[in-house]
Amino acid sequence: MWLDQLMLWGSMVILILWGCPITYAIGIVSVVAAWFVWGGMGGIFLVATTAAEVTTLSLLLAIPLFVFMAKILEISGIAEELFEVMYVWFGRLHGGLAIGTTATGCILGAMMGASPASTAILSSMAIKPMLDRHYDKRLVTGVIASSGALAIIIPPSILMLVYSSLTGISPGAMFIGGFIPGCFVGLLFSIYIAIKCYRNPDIGPAIKERYSLWRKIKVLKAVLFPFLIIIAVLGSIYLGFTTPTEAAAVGAFTCFIIVICRRRLNFKLLVVALNDTITVTVFIMWIAMSGYIFMRVVSAMGTPEMILQLVNRFPVSPYLILGFMQIILILLGCVLDPLGIMLITVPIFVPIANRLGFDPLFFGVLFIVNLATSFITPPFGLNLFVVRGIVPPGISMGDIVKGSMPFFFLEVLALIVLIVFPKLILVLPSYYIGR
Repeated sequence: MWLDQLMLWGSMVILILWGCPITYAIGIVSVVAAWFVWGGMGGIFLVATTAAEVTTLSLLLAIPLFVFMAKILEISGIAEELFEVMYVWFGRLHGGLAIGTTATGCILGAMMGASPASTAILSSMAIKPMLDRHYDKRLVTGVIASSGALAIIIPPSILMLVYSSLTGISPGAMFIGGFIPGCFVGLLFSIYIAIKCYRNPDIGPAIKERYSLWRKIKVLKAVLFPFLIIIAVLGSIYLGFTTPTEAAAVGAFTCFIIVICRRRLNFKLLVVALNDTITVTVFIMWIAMSGYIFMRVVSAMGTPEMILQLVNRFPVSPYLILGFMQIILILLGCVLDPLGIMLITVPIFVPIANRLGFDPLFFGVLFIVNLATSFITPPFGLNLFVVRGIVPPGISMGDIVKGSMPFFFLEVLALIVLIVFPKLILVLPSYYIGR
């Protein structure tokens, strides 16, 4: 049995190191393994039926709708107006624009659910105003890359939908469970920025412009549309009016109407949004199919049971094993994309966490919070490259990485706090399920 496991995982590692995309590598290994595990054509038939089963999952219908929401929001101009609100209200504080960027990232996350898109929007609207006011370039790039990563924690999150489809956990419960952790991470970012800029005002100087109370109140109208979208999606789920899939449809329709009312949409932009939506959706569906097949193969080969037997030989605390899994996820985040990490680790980690007695919802949200670190860890942190593509020439990738590292450690701190206080994840879902 150990030889079978070695051949399965060794083949996958060789394909990945050879340059094969992770999704294809997992798919190829799964099909070959299915041939041997279930006996020739029986295994191929199971692969085909599993792929067909994935394409008919109603939960995955929410993915193109949320992707379409993100693409529409990119052209809506809402983000720019949100940043103006933060500029007027927080600009007079040391580090106020950076704190406002974090707050904007939280709101964008609650509307989009896609980290790279949120990071791109934050970069395009916040880099120049902060650099023009002599903010430290590392603080600027670090806060943008890390605030963009909040989009996968704060609901609605596309990664939460994929995780739910792979594990069977309620996506509505995942969404509600991610709300407090996402806001908590954003709060940690803001506190760090405030303390750092208080101790060294030169890295985040206050703006010189003064605004009247009437001006501050007037700009608050910019938050109306974002909160309409958030209420349409999260409010409908929490109140029990819709499922996550139906809420995605409500949110996409709301965004579409808002953009039309703001006269920001034309036929060319609509075609671009639809084309990007189709591309991303097909990519995610392919990942979901590979993930489902791989999970069935790994389960049939007894990989989780073998690891559990190995773990049971050593009388260690379940929390020590949980911490070890978190470290593995962080290390994988340095070399793999979040979806690839999910495909490889979910078939092994989830059964182990369940057998150790951890609440599946708690572990799922903790898993997603951990994946947020992979967007800002070098050398393959996706948000680092998004920011690099927008910053002016004087800022190097080294500056972006160094600026992101403090926020990486804050996310690790948040993971530790969530493990020690699991109620931060479970309190809202328990009330939601009780209703």
